[in-house]
Amino acid sequence: MNKHITVGIQVDAYLQKALAKATKPLLDLPVRWHKENSLHIMLLSLGWMIDDDITKVLDAVASIASQTPGFSMKFQEIVGVSKDITLIDPINTQIIRLEGLPSDQLQLIFEQISDILHIPREAKKSFKPLITLGRIRQNQWQKLSKHPSIHIPFVIQMEVSHIAVFERQSENGITHFETIGAFELQ
Repeated sequence: MNKHITVGIQVDAYLQKALAKATKPLLDLPVRWHKENSLHIMLLSLGWMIDDDITKVLDAVASIASQTPGFSMKFQEIVGVSKDITLIDPINTQIIRLEGLPSDQLQLIFEQISDILHIPREAKKSFKPLITLGRIRQNQWQKLSKHPSIHIPFVIQMEVSHIAVFERQSENGITHFETIGAFELQ
């Protein structure tokens, strides 16, 4: 059976609760919010895979996790972004996400997983943790008389203790991520 696979970092319960509190003022906006237990930092989206290939991914991630010490990441703001993330464009906002400061540790894990799975990648100067919190419901968003610019300072630190492999699933048009393997860092 084919499954859509992603490798990433699970968001801990403390950060989930803090995000729920910080986004409370935005709940009236036309946004399809991600479930708290689906929040994650994506390292790699591997696409559709068969079970044998998923087993190879699980083995690779377990191997890397066993050699990687735990670390912390710092986040700085919740923002609304459009396709062109270089512009502040409230009318064309598509995603609300949490953005963090660049992380050498995340970049190293990304590179190691890409290398061990033989996935071609572009060289990155830095790797910022990003967590998608919700997606704008475009039809309803465009009907708003005023489009808010979403920019909420949100300084918080998260300890990273696991790398996870997720299966992306959809039920009734709602996407969520099920953990199929979580591997403790050294």
